Amino acid sequence: MADPREGRQARLRARLREEDLAGLLVTHLPNVRYLTGFSGSSGVVLVLPTQTVLITDFRYESQAPQEVGDHARAEIVQADTWERVVKFAGRSRGEGWGFEGESMSVATARKLADKGLPGLKATTGLVESLRVQKSDDEVAAIRAAARLAGEAYAATVPAIRPGVTENEVAAVLEAELRRHGSEWHPFPTIVASGPRSALPHAGTGHRTIGPSEIVLLDFGPRSMATAPISPG
Repeated sequence: MADPREGRQARLRARLREEDLAGLLVTHLPNVRYLTGFSGSSGVVLVLPTQTVLITDFRYESQAPQEVGDHARAEIVQADTWERVVKFAGRSRGEGWGFEGESMSVATARKLADKGLPGLKATTGLVESLRVQKSDDEVAAIRAAARLAGEAYAATVPAIRPGVTENEVAAVLEAELRRHGSEWHPFPTIVASGPRSALPHAGTGHRTIGPSEIVLLDFGPRSMATAPISPG
């Protein structure tokens, strides 16, 4: 699979020019990974006109540069991430910085304005509008993820029998997802049995499965190949 990050960032910059934005603060972690490849649990991406900067904390001092490679500049902070954001954003000419309005809190936006980042503008769906258009490689990755899920399901079916609990079935299913190549789970695994199988988004519990009962499984895989393009 060809590395798609350069093209993704270029298309996003074109969208920013259309929106007359000086740059974009990306805080939604699936979008962070989509653009840079960074898989950590905390990070902010600044998409500037001529470069992309990932700002994260000291826990990822080794991981961040390895994952982003030449596709972003990795900046490691010891304390205040937002101070570093303002430092880099302030170098960009013009005002009108965009931020992801669906993932950044009002309090954080105000903090950035107080620290000296002017003209903040809430945006909606700028990165997501790129993500909905799947390349051939992305479609292939989604199909591979579907096969992975099917293989894990088939390996789990023998464990579904009267006398075992929903949690026990979930443990087998999640182990099989891992064994077949899943990095983690894109959403909590659901195993619901009997009357609980009719509950929308039932949580997996300690209920024991009875004879001839319906058992609902709701699960998904996540891998290095699929995580940057999976819905989020």
